[in-house]
Amino acid sequence: MKFKRYLIEEYTIHDVTVIVNHINNDCKRYLGQLEDYNIRKEEMLTSGRVIPVKVFGEKTIRKDRTPRDMPVNLHKWVDEWFHTKFGIKARSETIFCVSDGVSASNYGEPYLIFPIGEFDIIWSDKVVDLYNRAEVKHWDYDTYINNFLEFKASTYKKGHLLDALKTSNEIMLHCEKYYVLQKSNTYVLSEVLHSLRNK
Repeated sequence: MKFKRYLIEEYTIHDVTVIVNHINNDCKRYLGQLEDYNIRKEEMLTSGRVIPVKVFGEKTIRKDRTPRDMPVNLHKWVDEWFHTKFGIKARSETIFCVSDGVSASNYGEPYLIFPIGEFDIIWSDKVVDLYNRAEVKHWDYDTYINNFLEFKASTYKKGHLLDALKTSNEIMLHCEKYYVLQKSNTYVLSEVLHSLRNK
């Protein structure tokens, strides 16, 4: 039975069981890469989202994301660079995540993100956020590209989820679909995490 897109009324143990079953059944690759420490500390893929999902829901990653802050010409160039290196247009075909809710809250309501099925991540152990207002404001197109190639490009890598989560830096998640679980609903969150820890 397909889970309804979002819950609005009271949340029961039955609702939590349904959520846990969906995550356990559909997100095995992701859960298999996590450690108990990450689940206990909620150091998991997290994203600030402005979406009409009250507690839990399923989303599809857009393949034509446009930048909110970065100039379009830089966005397209960097996107092509990632595609050449990793086979993924990391700026337009991913969802941006971090490993903590505080950073995620800068972009909207914090949700834990559970990729469904196969997924990849791209991240840097040096770059907190690829978009830097000061650089874009004061540098022209060529200067920004040269800076990226010289100081940032070599730090990006693919995979190694636990290492990426430890950095608290931006993580670009590539998959087809994912579940979102609202962090601010402490009852549902704690029950779901408890069930995942004891699965």
